[in-house]
Amino acid sequence: MVTPELPVAVEPAPDGTDAVGSTPTGTDLAEPGAVARPWSWHFVRVSGLFLAVMLVVQFSVAFLTTDIARTTAFTVTERWHDLTWRTFEVLTLLLAVAHGTLALRSAARAGAPGPRSVVLQVVVLALGAVLVVATLAVAFTLH
Repeated sequence: MVTPELPVAVEPAPDGTDAVGSTPTGTDLAEPGAVARPWSWHFVRVSGLFLAVMLVVQFSVAFLTTDIARTTAFTVTERWHDLTWRTFEVLTLLLAVAHGTLALRSAARAGAPGPRSVVLQVVVLALGAVLVVATLAVAFTLH
């Protein structure tokens, strides 16, 4: 006859982790030994889902509901005069920039720790900020 093992109470370490050191105490994780993910990891996953839907909508409007042969610069300009479409475009661009910037930053952090990793993270965040400013500048200067 096999006797089941009873759970053993583990006192948290002073740094807030359990005895194994893998999970912060007080978190409700689905699997034992699972690692708590940072907010940027979750943001990249959720923004990817939103972007998948938003890009399908944009593709449908640009290529399926209008005749491509008749699409001109005037057609695109007319679309940009619609506040709803412009807002949708800007949100898509900003979400894509944030998604890409945080994904690249996570990739930079996954490398060996040190000054090179920090410099790479700063460069990625600076490029992301420049892209956000450029997107907003284009969005608000076109009439």
